[in-house]
Amino acid sequence: VMKKGVTLLESLLVLLLIGWVLMLSKPLWQLNDAWLLAQEQQRLYYFLQAAFNRAENSSGTWVLLANRDPVTADWCFTLQLANASHRCNCLQKNHCPTELYAQFFYPRQKGKVNLSANSLYPQEITRLNSVRHSEKAACFRLQLGEQKVIFSFANYRLSMGDEAAGACA
Repeated sequence: VMKKGVTLLESLLVLLLIGWVLMLSKPLWQLNDAWLLAQEQQRLYYFLQAAFNRAENSSGTWVLLANRDPVTADWCFTLQLANASHRCNCLQKNHCPTELYAQFFYPRQKGKVNLSANSLYPQEITRLNSVRHSEKAACFRLQLGEQKVIFSFANYRLSMGDEAAGACA
């Protein structure tokens, strides 16, 4: 005659499986600031590298613009052909003419990662062309909590982190 119930071994196995699931799922709801900021930094770095490549392979001058909404603190970047008569606002990209071939970058961690620079928005960060990577020195910071990373355009190249720290001083 078999008795109904659960053995000690079966109970321990269930507890072990629950422990593994909780251990593996913990990062999904408690991602730390350093990891989130590193992800945003990497995405932005790839966007900027693509901007450099686009400028290198074209005959035109490209402008990198930063924009930030003062109320919501939403921010974004626009890469567009230099055109003194029109600047695309990445917060209102529907008003951007197609002949400027604008590309936009939006943070994945909207509302968590902040953008700051030493001037008001919208701001021209730098100009890119095929002769020299960047025409003017500039910098900006991404920050999440106490963690921050600095991007700098100086000496016609892009640098990040400790290497760029002196540029924003």
